[in-house]
Amino acid sequence: MDRLSPIFPVLALLLLLLIVTNSVMISSTSDLWNSGGQLPQEDTSGGEAEDLENVSTRLLPPCVSTDASIDWPPDVPDTNRIPGQAPAPPPGQTTDSSYLLQIKRGARVVSLDLSDHNLTGVISPEVGNLTSLVSLNLSGNHFMGAIPSSLGSCRNLQVLDLTQNDLSGQIPSTLGDLKNLTFLSLALNLLSGNIPPELGKCKKLQDLHLQYNNISGTLPKELGNCTSLLHLRIYSNPILTGEIPSSLGSLKNLRTLELFRNALVGSIPPSLGECRSLKRMKLFENQLTNSIPTTFARLENLEYLALGGNQLTGRLSFGGLKNLTFLYLQNNFLDGEIPVSLGSCSRLAVVHLGGNQLTGKIPTFFGQLLDLQRLVLAKNQLRGELDFDLSSLKQLRVLDLEQNRLGGKFPASVVNCSSLEELCLQGNHFTGTIPETLGQLTNLTTLKLSRNNLTGSIPPSIGNSCRRLEYLELAENGLTGPLPSSLGNCSNLVRIDFSSNNLSQGISSELGKLQKLEYLSLSMNRLMTGPIPSTLGNCTNLKELGLDTNQFIGKIPWELGSLTNLEGLYLFQNNLTWPIPASIGNCTKLKYLLLGENKLNGTLPETLGRLRQLEKLHFQRNEFISGDIPWAALSNCSKLSQFVAMRNNLQGTISIDLGAAFPSLSWLDFSKNHLIGPFPQSILNCTQLELLRLYSNKFNGELDVDLSRLPNLRTLHLSTNNFSGTLEKLNLRNSPNLEYLDLSNNSLTGQIPSYSASDNILPSLKILTFRTNHLEGEIPQWIWTLPKLQVLDLSRNNFSGTLPSNWTQLVALTNSSITWTKTPSRGDPLRTVTYEQTLVTLKNRPLDETYIFSYYTAIDVSINSLQGSIPEGLSDLQGLHALYLTGNHLNGSIPISLNRIERLGILDLSVNQLSGDITQFASLLTNRTPGMEYINVSHNSLTGRVETTAFGKDYWLPNLGLCGPDLGTCSTDPSALSPGSGEGADDGTSFWGDVVSIVAFEIGVSIGALLVGGSFILSRRLRTACFYFPSKRRSYREIWPNCIPSRKTPQRWEGRSRISSSPVIELSESSSVRPSSPSPR
Repeated sequence: MDRLSPIFPVLALLLLLLIVTNSVMISSTSDLWNSGGQLPQEDTSGGEAEDLENVSTRLLPPCVSTDASIDWPPDVPDTNRIPGQAPAPPPGQTTDSSYLLQIKRGARVVSLDLSDHNLTGVISPEVGNLTSLVSLNLSGNHFMGAIPSSLGSCRNLQVLDLTQNDLSGQIPSTLGDLKNLTFLSLALNLLSGNIPPELGKCKKLQDLHLQYNNISGTLPKELGNCTSLLHLRIYSNPILTGEIPSSLGSLKNLRTLELFRNALVGSIPPSLGECRSLKRMKLFENQLTNSIPTTFARLENLEYLALGGNQLTGRLSFGGLKNLTFLYLQNNFLDGEIPVSLGSCSRLAVVHLGGNQLTGKIPTFFGQLLDLQRLVLAKNQLRGELDFDLSSLKQLRVLDLEQNRLGGKFPASVVNCSSLEELCLQGNHFTGTIPETLGQLTNLTTLKLSRNNLTGSIPPSIGNSCRRLEYLELAENGLTGPLPSSLGNCSNLVRIDFSSNNLSQGISSELGKLQKLEYLSLSMNRLMTGPIPSTLGNCTNLKELGLDTNQFIGKIPWELGSLTNLEGLYLFQNNLTWPIPASIGNCTKLKYLLLGENKLNGTLPETLGRLRQLEKLHFQRNEFISGDIPWAALSNCSKLSQFVAMRNNLQGTISIDLGAAFPSLSWLDFSKNHLIGPFPQSILNCTQLELLRLYSNKFNGELDVDLSRLPNLRTLHLSTNNFSGTLEKLNLRNSPNLEYLDLSNNSLTGQIPSYSASDNILPSLKILTFRTNHLEGEIPQWIWTLPKLQVLDLSRNNFSGTLPSNWTQLVALTNSSITWTKTPSRGDPLRTVTYEQTLVTLKNRPLDETYIFSYYTAIDVSINSLQGSIPEGLSDLQGLHALYLTGNHLNGSIPISLNRIERLGILDLSVNQLSGDITQFASLLTNRTPGMEYINVSHNSLTGRVETTAFGKDYWLPNLGLCGPDLGTCSTDPSALSPGSGEGADDGTSFWGDVVSIVAFEIGVSIGALLVGGSFILSRRLRTACFYFPSKRRSYREIWPNCIPSRKTPQRWEGRSRISSSPVIELSESSSVRPSSPSPR
């Protein structure tokens, strides 16, 4: 087979026209083929092909080989030709179709090589007329369309290479007629359809390459008939499915089997163990299942085995693979221990078993594999210490043991692996200190030790000697001490993560030398203090800077505005002061700007409007940021999705169309500021809004919020404003995602709208509070059918009617396994309901912060005008923690079934008209396990004996019929409980009793008046206390220290006192929710 490289590009283009189009290009019309302008047809009589006696010349490019000698034009100058370049045309001729080659009689085309010429067009079916063709190479071009089936007529074809074109359609089944074919490559095209089974007839085929197409269907079992196959490559066809045919085990000569990155399923056929010549087997990233066949132990020539990224199970067994060099079994479901037999594969250079379920200890034989270069055992369940010596592994470049359960001391022998480039031990339980000798690893580029139990300081030798370091991650340990200034010597550093340690002192200005640094996180060290060095502005490649949750002081450096590649700036939870620098506006790639929980002051800079890529802007809880919001400038930040500014001193109104300015806005939180005006209607244009919190501002006017315009809304918190009007415009019918609705502490009037059961109102609602408004009427039935409701607060309104008898439709509250994240202290009644949402800006970046609920399950309908009895059905709410029914007109007895509420910890039934004996109920309730946190049944007409008053008798009295050790002696005379009843009630003695009582009362008043008057006359101190009021007012306890009792007098309670913000209070680490004692009514 004779292949000549292209010599003259123009002639190559002419041949392209010959085989791509349907016409034949000849130098003149008188020299056309005698077949009438078409290519010569194959002689079916079995004789020679067409006689070329009458054809003196044929136009063929120099890349075409024939079976006759070629006479080059004798006078063609060739002295200036560059090697590999096509020859120049004869003198006086141009590089067009007039350049002809002299072909002797009987010549036939046997080889065409037009590879890598950037040619376009389609392959003409007429190519099938080249019956003497032995080799056709059109690779590296841009041919389009289908592969012509006429290629099957080229019976002498041995090599067909159409690699890297834009061919589409199916593979022609006629290729199976090419009995002499030895090489077939259709890789890197757009071919689709099935692999034709007819290819199995190509018995001489040695190379079959079909990778990088869109081939579908299954692998034909007929491929097992191609017994001469040496290399079978059919990978990266993502929709090629089915099982690997067992017939491939017949390919005794097969050396390369590459079927990776397809969608193959089923087991790996054990018959592949019969392919004794196999050297490379790559089946990774399919959907193969079951275990690795034990027959693989017969593949004594196997050097490369890659089965990763499947769903293989079972244990490992690799005895007999003496030549195995590369082993990739990562990301499967392999279990058991790493077999000792693997140690017999002494040539192993790469072992990748990561992402499985391997258990046990790491075998010691790894320390004896002297050729080992990469050892990856990450993301398994390996245990124990790394107690073997690694010093012999002089070729080891990668050691990755991350995310296991390894423990013990840091493996000190690793410092002797002088070639080590990557050391990844994060996510284990290693203890001790990082050795100073780690600096001996001068080739180290990656050091990842995060999420261990390492202590001590960061060795300065890392910065002094490991100058090639690119990735340095020591996060989530117990490291202490300062940040080594020597890290400034590691000029190749790209990533530094020291977050969640106990590092102290400040940041060295030497870090400003790290010109390649892209990621720097010192977050959550808490002890780091001092100012942020201005030299960080020199790290101009920095993309993320995390200094949050520390104690940094001073101002935000103006030089940070030089970080024009910065995408994330996290400075929240520090002690930073001064205004936000206007230079931040120069960081035009900034996406995340989180400055909350500092002491920043001043106004928001107008330059924030330059941050057109900004997605999240948080500066909550600064309290000193004031002034109007620069809406005009911020309207340029059209990608803004989160705007969180709660707890500041912002003023003014929301003056722009938020929906038009921020079409992607999902969070809007301006709580606890001083914003004024009516509810901003433009908010309703933010159709992507998920969270809206405007509570504790000075908004007023009618509440006009059509929730149907905010279909994605999950949280609506508008409490503690001065909104008025009714709830009719809320349009609750179309709020399928709403989870949190708080309109408390406003001036809303009217009734809660009624809806039918078919309306499916608020199916996702968890929190509903209308507390402290002027709502009235009966509580509508749909509220008692909310399936996910966990907190209901309708207290301090004027609701009437009765409580429902059926509570089972409150599905979430019937679940006793429901949990909450915070629990009140024992004995503290829940006076201010703790179901606030807490802003979480901490971790896990890339910024998936959410507002999380932190609350009890509770029902509070206190301080209303509800009547009737307490329903027995309340006992169905097994997940209910707090029940408030105080301050109504409920009557009847207390259902003993309330004791069966498994999670009940807080019960307030005070200030009602309840009656009946509660002896048994009190005994059961006060002896529950776990115990009650708060009970209040005061101000009723209850009777019976109470053995213990763990929360003080004020929570049981006044109830004239209650008695017990702390409540007084129990009387057996019924007349003691009911004056005017019993014998002798009307015997006339009551008249004299009244007379005696009146006389005694008058005597007592007289004596009291004399005593008080005499005291005033005789005591100057008393006269001063009553009639003289100095500028510094003193309390009566200061004046009468021995006369005023410290013990509280029992008082009637009106319920939870109104709080300034809302019944929904904010939770933080520094605040605790402790219910107050009963307030006087």
